[in-house]
Amino acid sequence: MIMTELSSKPSLPTIVSRTELSEIHTPDGSHTWRPIPHLKILTAMENGLIQRGISVIDQQFKVSHGGSRFFGVLHVNNAAAPIGCLPTVGIRNSHDQAFACGVAAGLLVICCSNGSFSSDEIALSRRHTTYILVDLPEMVQSAVHRLEEMWEHQVRQVEAYRGAKLSDTRAHDLVVKAMDEGAFSASQIPAILNEYRASSHKEFQLRTAWSLFNATTEVLKKANPFSLPARTKALHGVFDQYVGLN
Repeated sequence: MIMTELSSKPSLPTIVSRTELSEIHTPDGSHTWRPIPHLKILTAMENGLIQRGISVIDQQFKVSHGGSRFFGVLHVNNAAAPIGCLPTVGIRNSHDQAFACGVAAGLLVICCSNGSFSSDEIALSRRHTTYILVDLPEMVQSAVHRLEEMWEHQVRQVEAYRGAKLSDTRAHDLVVKAMDEGAFSASQIPAILNEYRASSHKEFQLRTAWSLFNATTEVLKKANPFSLPARTKALHGVFDQYVGLN
């Protein structure tokens, strides 16, 4: 893992170690607002996965806004995952009331070093209210169960995307529609189309929805990680509709 000091630019996500994450101060909160340490939600999720026989094989943590916002990615083992994909858990938490603590499931594309985390649904989302610490164990158990269901669904997505051939016209239409749905901005379209048309990876040279999806996530992975869940949800919505999963 790359270890860096917290950035002097508070809005820029910075990779931190587990030790650095544990040292981030958690505010005292109030009667109705109960922030929880980033490491606590991370550890609770790790324990919940272990109890279901799911082991974490790699992880990365990022923080922003002076450590107030946390985003973690856990790569886990799952024999049912498609070839070239690694089941992944995304965790987020905030100390500034920017968003609820949450967990999402996705498949990290590992072939060709694409390295893009894709998530289409939040499995756990809970505001930092009075009884959040009391409810946390049950929330985590529910989240892990839903994560397993999501992975099964995402396996079907990958298979459907790989089997859906695209003409150049249809690929262009899907990109425009995805932009309209908020998956990315208009300024990113040239980069996405260039990646799709001239991919240097043989796995993505076939003209399929899977190739276009990965061209898009190749560009999106450079974006702010806190925006990725909403963007990838929009992207999956467009592609699911095209391949008939809706």
